[in-house]
Amino acid sequence: MQIECPSCGARGGFDESRLPPGGAFVRCPRCRHRILVEREGALAGPSAAPFLPGADQAACSLCRGISPRQEMFRSGEQWVCAPCKPDFVQMLRQGLPRPGARRFGGFWIRFAAKFLDGLIQSMATGVILLPLMFWVGFSAATKAEPDNLILITVVQFAVQLGIPILYTVFFLGKYQSTPGKMACGLTVIRSDGGRITYGRAFGRYFSEILSSLTLMIGYLMAAFDEEKRALHDRVADTRVVFR
Repeated sequence: MQIECPSCGARGGFDESRLPPGGAFVRCPRCRHRILVEREGALAGPSAAPFLPGADQAACSLCRGISPRQEMFRSGEQWVCAPCKPDFVQMLRQGLPRPGARRFGGFWIRFAAKFLDGLIQSMATGVILLPLMFWVGFSAATKAEPDNLILITVVQFAVQLGIPILYTVFFLGKYQSTPGKMACGLTVIRSDGGRITYGRAFGRYFSEILSSLTLMIGYLMAAFDEEKRALHDRVADTRVVFR
């Protein structure tokens, strides 16, 4: 397929079979303008959604354009394309934070988020258990069958155990953040910056038991770790960062 640069008008061929389903960003060989090439041959501007780079490509941490790695400058875990290299170097000279740099959530902000989540879970548990409490009182007053009281006790235990699990796994798996963390501007990510799955969120919840069983030392580790990792973050390979 033939594509034309909307900036300088240069034309060139492109192998459409190499395109991923959503299209790909390429750079004009003349002016290095970033072009989104779709399978239908349509062009879009730099604001279009990016795609995942291939094994020999990387996304520029400044312009987010995709370029071959042999044409890029690498600084730590970041890649910078040739046109953006002067801007990147200037940012380093001025002491500005590197683009894409993570700001980890510290101990106290995470404590506040955990406190808010605890309040929300307690209210949800109370709303569900309140009718059960009335039923228990009514059953005791009318001398109901012991089997009914056992059933009520089992349901109460299941609710108290299930709500925190469902609450944590659902919000972390879907939104990468619980309501308490959302209120504090925090999100949970993988160590490589990727999203966590429902399975990892489930494992992370039970990893928190280890942080509690160690006399809360597992939580206190976040105050002294360089990446503010608690014990369950180390086990689940997660990080808590500001959005």
